[in-house]
Amino acid sequence: VERLVFACPGCYMTFRREVPEVLGEPLPFETLHVIELVAEELQAGRAEMDTLGPGKVLTYHDPCTLGRQLGVYEAPRQILQAIPGARLEEMPRHGPDSFCCGAGAYVRYDFPELAESAGLERWSEAAATEANLLLTSCPACLTQFQQMRTQTRQPLEVMDMMTLIKRLIRVRETVSA
Repeated sequence: VERLVFACPGCYMTFRREVPEVLGEPLPFETLHVIELVAEELQAGRAEMDTLGPGKVLTYHDPCTLGRQLGVYEAPRQILQAIPGARLEEMPRHGPDSFCCGAGAYVRYDFPELAESAGLERWSEAAATEANLLLTSCPACLTQFQQMRTQTRQPLEVMDMMTLIKRLIRVRETVSA
């Protein structure tokens, strides 16, 4: 194994930070989030994104673990900016200043009122961007935003980044010399 790729920010953090700490030594392989891998492939020219359609406005929610804890901010934005015809509209609080959706770290189970309040506040920020699509890279955030969409009945679509990538990515053919 040379690289271990994760879709879940929590699992990624476990292997990137906690497992080496428990073992007392670095892992013998690289760890990365699938979003970082996709951004790397796009930047290297080994893949490209198809169009999403004219006039599509996207907004991205930085998950707490992937963002503040692991520092992955640029990769999702590189991917979104690589989509022809789409425009990224940032929420006022984004990147390191992103506001929590309220669903992570079992908050929704231990403090449901807090989780709902935070979820609605973050949902309002996303809706205020007038984006067509709210994207995130965390299963807990995705579930939270789907619940907020149902509660508010707003037309803002919610999607995991990998679902969008699966629809739009095209791997370029490589010619071996």
